[in-house]
Amino acid sequence: MRFSHILNLQKDLLTKSLILTFAGLLVAAGVVLSARPAYRSVRSGYADENYLKSGECRSCHADHYASWARTYHSRMTQEARSTNVQGDFMRDNTFEYLGVKARMEKLASSS
Repeated sequence: MRFSHILNLQKDLLTKSLILTFAGLLVAAGVVLSARPAYRSVRSGYADENYLKSGECRSCHADHYASWARTYHSRMTQEARSTNVQGDFMRDNTFEYLGVKARMEKLASSS
């Protein structure tokens, strides 16, 4: 075999590999996009806008829901409101971690 013939075979193999890889990626993207949930815009405008409400999980996952409801996990993702945020925002209200300082305070406009 001549060297140019070997180069042509390698180019053909590379081309076929790239085409197959691209086709595989397109198929994977199609599967992922088609598997997207249908429950969109439950909380439009919020970071968790596409999540289900916790009560909607109970019908299929009663045991997991019951376990979750007994723990603080059930309250950790609620919106920060004056009725559910506990803490002293006047004294000892600074926190530093890895060089980042945060100061917790309650604004008059907080609900």
